[in-house]
Amino acid sequence: MKRLVFSLYAALALSAVGSMQAATQDPRVALEGKVVEWAGSGPNTAFVVIDFDASTTGSAEFAFGVQFTSPTITGIEALEILADATSVELTSTVYSFGTSIDAIEYTRDGETYYRTYAYDYSEFWNYYASADSGVTWEMCSIGASDRILSDGDVDGWHYDAWGASPPNGPRVLPASTLPLEREVVEWAGCGERSAFVVVDFDLSTTDSVEFVFGVNFTSPTITGAEALHILHAETSLRVTGTSYGYDTFVDSIEYTHNGETYVSTGTLADETYWAINNMRGADEWAYASTGIEGRTLHHGDVDGYQFLGWYDFSTGPNGPVTGDPPQDILVTDAIDWVGAGERVGYVVIDFDKSTTDSREFVFGVRFDCPTITGEDALQLLMDEAGLEITSTTYSFGTFIDSVTYEYEGETYTATGSFATSTYWSAWISRDYGAAWDYGLVGISDRMFHHADVDGYQFLGYSDFTSGPNGPRQLPPVVTRARIWRWYE
Repeated sequence: MKRLVFSLYAALALSAVGSMQAATQDPRVALEGKVVEWAGSGPNTAFVVIDFDASTTGSAEFAFGVQFTSPTITGIEALEILADATSVELTSTVYSFGTSIDAIEYTRDGETYYRTYAYDYSEFWNYYASADSGVTWEMCSIGASDRILSDGDVDGWHYDAWGASPPNGPRVLPASTLPLEREVVEWAGCGERSAFVVVDFDLSTTDSVEFVFGVNFTSPTITGAEALHILHAETSLRVTGTSYGYDTFVDSIEYTHNGETYVSTGTLADETYWAINNMRGADEWAYASTGIEGRTLHHGDVDGYQFLGWYDFSTGPNGPVTGDPPQDILVTDAIDWVGAGERVGYVVIDFDKSTTDSREFVFGVRFDCPTITGEDALQLLMDEAGLEITSTTYSFGTFIDSVTYEYEGETYTATGSFATSTYWSAWISRDYGAAWDYGLVGISDRMFHHADVDGYQFLGYSDFTSGPNGPRQLPPVVTRARIWRWYE
């Protein structure tokens, strides 16, 4: 298996130790993305997985997130927090040796799930714990009233015969954020976790005044205000607000996109204002019960800001309807596909800026994690598409030195570095290569999202351009069927 080769150059370069591994998601972050409802508040988080039916592997297993301020809570307290904030209902019996859960009921999307112990006690609620975010389970040797949960701990409740099997799933998940990820006009922040901000400048229209932004972060949660601050720092989005003592609300939002500026201003004291809506995953909008300081965003959450009048109250932002991006162009132009997963990005490699011949290639990259690095994407191309790539790690990042690719009996290769007159420049596109932004970070720091396009172009220092050419090297015509729309 090929690996990225890191060379050394003078005092600028740093030693690279070991080889790059395939991108994997932290199990806790993966579990956070499967939470259907959050309850409680505080800096600490525990998880509760409830499996209503041992005989099925379908729609009866749910994950919940429980937040709390104290260092620890008990397993029973976690269930009580859920019962206070969600449709979870509990029936329990207190014995001298602890509390027994007799029945659990939960209603979601109009369907009610309910299990109580069998009359002969052949089936009942088994209690499990997981030390690896639900990857593996062990049956608890103590009751939920004695079980101590700290930040990151996971409890599981499974209706089955005594010790028959641990919880399945969770297999019931929040609505996928993939449609939103594809529509993101700009990403900001860094980290494995991601949330989304939808801004609708005009309730009355269904034209191109609705935008989706993606926010990456490392902490388990951020506030709505922090998400807006991240976007303010890294994009052209500008937000002003007013603090009313009990919370802060948005007054004005301005955004410049493709040379056009969108702006709307109002306050809670005016006839028009910025309404705030929230949703989990890509489900249905719910009118926010807090302002931006009181709003807690988890991995996979979505905030929506919609400008409207007091009498125009709606069910949440329109769109986004910023136009269907020309994804077909890259789908059908990809020379090769690598990786696996629901998410899709692209890598364009242009071996010669000065030519307009067939020296530009598009590769499709599939992945499961919400983000991978640019380096991860290139590693997949090396492992599965036969590219040979070397790079140098400097104090300010890792950058490509050489790329070699064999296609239809011809070898394409180009080598350079920051120390020579020619080098591989890095580019980023969020509109499928129609326009390019120069990459300001190295490949190991570049965060690669669903629908992102990374471009690498070989050029001289004096040949700085607006991004890669092409693609002009295309796959055989027989593979260009546009009915292959699996990416939606």
